[in-house]
Amino acid sequence: MLWTRQPHGQNYSAPGGRTGSRWWNVRILIIEDEPKIAHSLSQSFQAEHFAVDMAEDGEKGLQLATEIRYDGIILDWNLPRMDGLSLLRKLRQSGSTTRVLILSGRREVADRVAGLEVFSSCTQ
Repeated sequence: MLWTRQPHGQNYSAPGGRTGSRWWNVRILIIEDEPKIAHSLSQSFQAEHFAVDMAEDGEKGLQLATEIRYDGIILDWNLPRMDGLSLLRKLRQSGSTTRVLILSGRREVADRVAGLEVFSSCTQ
């Protein structure tokens, strides 16, 4: 289990709303099907003392995200077995309020609008 220390002299809650401790476990889920990207992200977060779980497809990612409480999720848009936006819809429908960062190489305006529409519908 990896731990991160609260910066000296600062009073704020740990990720996930946990309070009252100088140390907390920060756990993130990386849902990414490109091995090089997933590995690079994982190494970077682990170097900062985050606990990291990984899933290589949308179905496995959704399973982990609904079974385990994460402080954050890094979600690829283009995934096998279930795309990232569908996963996000299902995750929000399950009641999860975990923060999600969506990774995408998509540049079209229509794709950006689609992503914003999913985000908007999930936060209402």
